[in-house]
Amino acid sequence: YLPVRRKMSMEQIELNLSGCATREELHSRIRDALDFPPYYGMNLDALFDMLTTENRPLRLVVCYPADPCEALRAYWPRLLRVFDNAALENERLQVIYREQ
Repeated sequence: YLPVRRKMSMEQIELNLSGCATREELHSRIRDALDFPPYYGMNLDALFDMLTTENRPLRLVVCYPADPCEALRAYWPRLLRVFDNAALENERLQVIYREQ
């Protein structure tokens, strides 16, 4: 007798970050799309914490602008690095990027 391994279905969420003009707007979209709790800290450390403790199998499709606004230009690489590092830390998280 061999146990049956059930493949867990992976939820997919598309996170459209195009058109955001401020860090607050970015984090609000992330919070809303991923259904983070009200205490979400709206910063990169809090984002990493939430993503690495995510228990559901999750494929996150991050849609980001090819040419971000000037106010966020330096922030984008840091934000995307957090998604990458969280996916390395949490085996249930898969991140796919789509430049728009």
